[in-house]
Amino acid sequence: MSPALLLALACHCGPAPESAPPAESGETADTHDSAPPVPVVLRVELAIPEDTDLGAELTVAVVHVSFGDGPAIGETLASAVTSGEPVELALPAEAPVAHLDALGNLYLPVSGSLYMVAAFVDDGDGAYQEGEPLIGVAMDRWAMWYALDLELDDTGPQAPVNAWRVVDLGIAGQYAPNRCALDSSWPLEWMMDDGYPVYHEPSEPITLTLRGLEAQLSLAGSVVGLPEDPLRFAALPYPHVGERAVEPAFDLALEADAFAASIVAAPPAEDDVGSDPDWRYTMHLPLAYADSDGSGGFSEGDALEGTSTCFEGESAWPRYTRPVSSYRGYRFLDCYSGTVGWRLVHYADHGGVEYLSSADARELVLDFTDCRLD
Repeated sequence: MSPALLLALACHCGPAPESAPPAESGETADTHDSAPPVPVVLRVELAIPEDTDLGAELTVAVVHVSFGDGPAIGETLASAVTSGEPVELALPAEAPVAHLDALGNLYLPVSGSLYMVAAFVDDGDGAYQEGEPLIGVAMDRWAMWYALDLELDDTGPQAPVNAWRVVDLGIAGQYAPNRCALDSSWPLEWMMDDGYPVYHEPSEPITLTLRGLEAQLSLAGSVVGLPEDPLRFAALPYPHVGERAVEPAFDLALEADAFAASIVAAPPAEDDVGSDPDWRYTMHLPLAYADSDGSGGFSEGDALEGTSTCFEGESAWPRYTRPVSSYRGYRFLDCYSGTVGWRLVHYADHGGVEYLSSADARELVLDFTDCRLD
């Protein structure tokens, strides 16, 4: 089988007649004898998740990412400031030669450049550098300058060359153990077994979901089987309860039939779980307790009753994810389909954390018979 045919099978290219019409979404039908490179304009639309607010202007940019040593953030090709309205980003006729890299290996031996479409809080220079708060990355729509390492023969299908593409690498929102970061040097081959990469026309609007906006959380639900002895209810940072004094995310007196609580403020940094500098978060267990010392709030020595919140029969708890300021941090955020700030989570069937909706967070059950952690 010729290398050109391997290339066609891997990227889902089909034979294209000379002077073929433009490719439809998700296809590649350009010919090797392409016209001279021309500038491309990307149109980017912002999507704001529930319970978040844009708050201030953001910069939206097309930023080079190299995966050979990486991922490593490079030069910003184009940027624009927005207060929430769609933006247009004009790309040059050709990508800088210095950006060219190998994007595939054995089955897709292609060179080119990959660029993330990102929204961030800029320091004023219009370019993204890791360390600036990263508010969104379109993980399912990468800008790609497509060059070619192969000399195609006359018998094989033809492929686009020296042209801009928008590509879905197949990594957006997926969860698979140990694959969130995707450190491979060959990004076009990450998800080949699942039918990727898939190419799209640069003229199609790109939706940029802003997962990096700070989210607030409102919890509510029913109380079942409340004991006669007065109890309070607090969200306590796990696993730090019992090892030191802790600050609850909320703390309230339990009523007979229902509860409601809102969480706004970020928890102290010492409540974080783990030590990954790019991926900082807390877990808070909502627990009923007896106010043993009569202080009117949770203190060391208060007896934990063991009852917690459940959603559809499974325990659910508030989690705070800190703002991310690196590509790797945002990759984790998108991998778990999460949002910065407070969200209700539980463990999903695949073994990872699943973020629940705001509506789910107001349909909890605090059942003193069934919803227990002891």
